Amino acid sequence: STASCSRNNIEAVNLSNEGDKARSGNMDEAISKYEQATQLDPTNHRILWKLATAYQKKEAWDKVASTLSKAEKIAPTHANYFFLHGYALEQMAIKGPSGWADAKGPLEEAIKLDPNIADAYFELAEVNLHLDDEAGALAAYTKAVQTKPDVLAFYGPLAELYIRLNYIDQAETVLTQGLGFAKEG
Repeated sequence: STASCSRNNIEAVNLSNEGDKARSGNMDEAISKYEQATQLDPTNHRILWKLATAYQKKEAWDKVASTLSKAEKIAPTHANYFFLHGYALEQMAIKGPSGWADAKGPLEEAIKLDPNIADAYFELAEVNLHLDDEAGALAAYTKAVQTKPDVLAFYGPLAELYIRLNYIDQAETVLTQGLGFAKEG
């Protein structure tokens, strides 16, 4: 039994490596290899991550979310798993009928595990906006800017929300800060 399990693990890694090679030219073949590998070794969270990112390339958001849900159970300290899971749920909410609230938990868990993932704060802000939590959105946008101030894409939505809330001076300050980074880069 142990030898069989070990053979499955080795074969799973071999299939995963084949998937890696196929990834640049044939994403469907890569996905097939990763799926076969996860069936042989469903406890290998690294292979699940590869499968999820391959699904992401195909924008198969439901499969990204379900795959990462499995990976999170196996490796609950990997913040990137929670971030991409939350992002996938957000993408599903954009297209409907999934709810925005579903994306909130995984994004918050990603932030809890790694407070340096600026994109997790940004996506949480987007989710909060759709949930009519403007205060939460402001806090999350602000945290995204503070975490990675050189990402110009974070400044516009924060300033836009300030304007919508009639905080014109704060919006101007945010845009001025963003322009300062634009000049440096």
